[in-house]
Amino acid sequence: MTHLWEIDHPYYAADGFENECESFEHLRHDVDQCDEDMNHIYRWDWIDWQQPFHDDLFVPGEYRSKKQTLRIHMVQPRKSRFISFSCPVTHDDEAAVLEWLRGPRVLGALAKLWEPIVGGVAS
Repeated sequence: MTHLWEIDHPYYAADGFENECESFEHLRHDVDQCDEDMNHIYRWDWIDWQQPFHDDLFVPGEYRSKKQTLRIHMVQPRKSRFISFSCPVTHDDEAAVLEWLRGPRVLGALAKLWEPIVGGVAS
């Protein structure tokens, strides 16, 4: 399986309100408190500047931060706005982040939202 930090999503998410969290636990708590029916998570990015797909953003020898960031992107359709939550992460956080992304708040909420046309995915 590809690690979360090795996935290069095309383009980038829309700018909007930004919430910086101290840790993944803090981010998870804040996102989990948002009503899933009115706050849809549509994208996540694990930013690791050391990854080769970022090479074109740097000149040879330029300093690349070793800090990694998890960014969760949410749309609030009733308010017509985008919002993001970010926190520092390390490779050691991958299992917890992956479990949460696959869990009821993120993937489960998306499956519930799209279930009427994909049929039987939500459980």
